[in-house]
Amino acid sequence: MDPRTTILLSAVFFGTMGFLTKIATYTVPGGQVMFIRSLLGASILLVPVALRFTPFRFVNLQLLGLRGLFGGAAATFYFLSLQYIPLGASIVLNHTSVIFATLYEGLFFREKFRLTTVLALAASFAGVLFIFYPELDNLNVGYLFGIFCGVLGGGAIVSIRHLRQTETSWIIVWVFSLAGILFSAMPAFAGLSTRSPLEYTNLEWLILLAITCAGLTAQLLFTYATKFIRASEAGTMGISTVVIATTLSVIFLDETLTLPFFLGATLIVGSSLYLARLLPFFAPPIEPQ
Repeated sequence: MDPRTTILLSAVFFGTMGFLTKIATYTVPGGQVMFIRSLLGASILLVPVALRFTPFRFVNLQLLGLRGLFGGAAATFYFLSLQYIPLGASIVLNHTSVIFATLYEGLFFREKFRLTTVLALAASFAGVLFIFYPELDNLNVGYLFGIFCGVLGGGAIVSIRHLRQTETSWIIVWVFSLAGILFSAMPAFAGLSTRSPLEYTNLEWLILLAITCAGLTAQLLFTYATKFIRASEAGTMGISTVVIATTLSVIFLDETLTLPFFLGATLIVGSSLYLARLLPFFAPPIEPQ
């Protein structure tokens, strides 16, 4: 399959996962959704390893650890944000990760910022303020969780820039799932006073399984594709997740597109599209084998 088509397909699955997660958090605490999703995901990924269909080897343990650290924490905050704020807002704030990745590249890899880069960063942060606007008087904790997701997700993007050349997609996603178990364990157990997994209905378990399958498929497709095209291009195309998830939320969840949200989303997504092309992923694309 063409890598660019693969990226777009992964966006469909990411958007579907967000949509199903929002539905699940109506009755199941977000921490528990993330914990069960990670636990099921890590278990499923071990099946082909046990059957020797895919190798189980680690090349760069340090970067894998960083990828797990940032990615696991970011995903946990994303699932927690879905419990408190609209799906569209969660998805948009999640994609501020490209903005923070640009900042990290400048701070830690001494990449020089152009004037246009500074203006794009300023515009994106203005977009965040527009997203926050309805809650400025009584800030919903979900919006803070969404920002934490973007801050940590930026670190995950930076770590993947090298991992995609040395590790298999299977290992990268498995480490991410393992880290997700660790980071979501505390909020998951804290939510036991509200809801216990023993009380879940068959429909809730089915939704949780669908979330796991959609998330794993999306991550495997995205991680695989970034081996063959520049990560900046992959990240740019992946932003289509915002459009997919927001459309689903408007049609099925009766969420409204307010003017502040529309302006904020436009500034964030537009800035991310520009900044993604500036991320220094200079390694030439690898042709699919």
